[in-house]
Amino acid sequence: MRHESCTVVALVTAAMPAASGPGEGGPAMSRPGPGTRPAGTRSPGPGPAGLPLGSVAAPLLVAEPLLAELDSSANVSVVRPPAADGGPVESAALALGQAARRSSPFALVPADPLAAVAEQWQAMWDLFRGGIPGAVLFDEQAAHALSAWRARRFELPDYYLVLAAAAGNSAAVPDFYLGPLRAVRPHRVVVVAAADGPEQAAGVRDSLRALRHGPWWPPLDELLDSTRRFFAGGLAEAATSLATAPR
Repeated sequence: MRHESCTVVALVTAAMPAASGPGEGGPAMSRPGPGTRPAGTRSPGPGPAGLPLGSVAAPLLVAEPLLAELDSSANVSVVRPPAADGGPVESAALALGQAARRSSPFALVPADPLAAVAEQWQAMWDLFRGGIPGAVLFDEQAAHALSAWRARRFELPDYYLVLAAAAGNSAAVPDFYLGPLRAVRPHRVVVVAAADGPEQAAGVRDSLRALRHGPWWPPLDELLDSTRRFFAGGLAEAATSLATAPR
C-alpha cells in the first residue's frame, strides 16, 4: 500500500439515471440514489458558463447516517472533508492527508479530489452543456486536479468504494469510477451494492475486509489521459458487475 499507517478508502456514489422533463432530450443526468443527497449548486465565477475551476462538488454525496454508522466500527475511522479556501479539490486533499495518518486499519473519506473531473467526464456524454462543449469543461477540471497533484497536495486513495444500485435490465449510466478508473485498476475500484440502513454499512465493512492487493495507480496524467480514450462499449463490464453485485 502507498499509505503505511492505514488503508485510505474514498467512499463515493455511482451516477444514477434521471428522467428527462417534458420536451427534454439527450442522456439523463445524475440524481440522488439510495443513501445520497444532492450537492450544492454552482456559484458564479470567471470560468466557462460561470463555472470557476475546481468549484464543482461531487454530484452525489454519501449520507451522514451511513458515515456515523461506519465511524462506530472499531477498525474504521471516517475523515470528513473540512472547509478549505481552495474549494472541493483542496478540501478532499486535506481529508485524504488526515486519513493517511490515522492509526485505524481503514480510514474512509467521503470525498475525492477528482470529483469535479468525474462529474464533467459524465457530462461529456452530452454533446453540449449550456452551449459549451463538454470536453472543454472536462479538460479544465482535469488540468486543475493535475496541477494540485503535481504540487503534491494530494495522493489518490488506496481504493474507491462505490455505492451503486444494481443495473438490472436498464442501460448502464456513464460513470467515471465504474468506467475508466475501474478499467485501469479493477482491484482498486470496488462496487458496494446500495442498500437501506444497517445493511449498507455491513456491505461496506464486508468490502473492506475483501480488498485485494495489486499495482498502485498509474501517474495521474496517464490516468486522466486514459479516461479520454474510454468509450461506451467499455461500460458493458460495469453493467454486468452492478447487476451481479452481492447485496
